[in-house]
Amino acid sequence: MSGERDEAGARALLRELVSDVRQWSEWNQVLGADALPMAPPTAPAEPARAPETPPRTMDSGPRPAAPPAPSTGESAPRSRPTFEPTRRPGPPPARQGNGILGPIRAELGDCTRCGLHEGRKNLVFGVGSETAELVIVGEAPGQQEDLTGEPFVGRSGQLLTRMLGAIGLRRDQVYICNVIKCRPPNNRDPSPQEVATCSPFLVQQVEAIGPRAVMTVGKFASQRILGLEDTMGRMRGQTHQWEGVPVVPTYHPAYLLRNPSAKRQAWEDLLRVRGLLRR
Repeated sequence: MSGERDEAGARALLRELVSDVRQWSEWNQVLGADALPMAPPTAPAEPARAPETPPRTMDSGPRPAAPPAPSTGESAPRSRPTFEPTRRPGPPPARQGNGILGPIRAELGDCTRCGLHEGRKNLVFGVGSETAELVIVGEAPGQQEDLTGEPFVGRSGQLLTRMLGAIGLRRDQVYICNVIKCRPPNNRDPSPQEVATCSPFLVQQVEAIGPRAVMTVGKFASQRILGLEDTMGRMRGQTHQWEGVPVVPTYHPAYLLRNPSAKRQAWEDLLRVRGLLRR
């Protein structure tokens, strides 16, 4: 009997290793690697160091929040169902706040709370599953997003979709949104006043969905969510906490398109996200 258990455990480990190698191969194909490295990276352990600058909570309007702090990788048990990756085709994603997000979208309305509304074509609320295990937060809409009203379209959005696929997730299984809901002129960084005005709606979105994890993409979104002024290199590689949810910062897909050498670090971040979803 003991031998049978050992054999079953060995088969399970082998299946997991084969899956990891396959996903590492797919991730290299996502960014156009010419050759596959001899061994895929393993999920990184939580670093022992703490940030030199104490985290500050992003201004989230009337909702007071405790300052976020890097976690040790431990998170409180959640009652949500266990995530199981699947590649089966699914229904089209929910758009612009249906269901539980409907009241938040209605409160946002045809927003004129800051000057960004003057130049926008479409307000970009968010897209995806309202029961998502993972929420992805970017900075602000770009030109294509402003035209379509959907976050992360164009080349960056296509890469983000492939990044999710590399860890067994479809785009319609996650929820994607931005800190800022309207495109800043010439894609400039949003101002502190614009962030303070728009961020309460992001907080409400995350609270309503109740995900297992948040992945911030790019320096701006990561800094604003975590209340840090660190570089992307210092913020990524560990799990933070924001509004009671684990946060994994990673590089923006647009950065990876320009700097494919960062793909290994991005893969490590994706493995970290996958680990949080499997708990």
